[in-house]
Amino acid sequence: MDVLNCEFSGSIPGPQKFIDDHVKILRESKIILDNITNRPYFPTSEKRRLIIPCFQASALDGEVKIMKLSVPGLYTVQHFGSVPIPNDVRDLSLLRKKCLPRLKYIRTHALKNAGILTASLKKEVRAKKSRSSSYCCSLSYDEDSNVDACWTHGTWFPSLKNQPIVIPSDLI
Repeated sequence: MDVLNCEFSGSIPGPQKFIDDHVKILRESKIILDNITNRPYFPTSEKRRLIIPCFQASALDGEVKIMKLSVPGLYTVQHFGSVPIPNDVRDLSLLRKKCLPRLKYIRTHALKNAGILTASLKKEVRAKKSRSSSYCCSLSYDEDSNVDACWTHGTWFPSLKNQPIVIPSDLI
């Protein structure tokens, strides 16, 4: 699952290409934010803290934007700053002063988003395990094969947990 969004232009774009890329990156950031916040076990308290960093680069200039969910259905975008991409040795001081701190900011928030998302996914897995264990079946006895099988609630097939998968040789 994505936690940040980047767009790199392959050539020197005109104003329309820049605007199209800008709209594209904002649309993708909204989709990323929706995918994360609409997860069933995502904590409601974290929804307003979550920000999606966006980076758009074209030619020798880049921009960092931040998208966040203010209230359900209202997304705000803040221009964090420009990132001039150095193309000369004299511009390397800009790299240390502007570019790297802003790119580190993107990385920091992407890692924070990944941590929040991972915690949410772990809760989801635990909930699914506890739900499936509540349907834990009693062992049944299959007279034909003399094998104990654990039947899963709502299915016609036995559970294959900790059993090898056998593929008939005529299918290969």
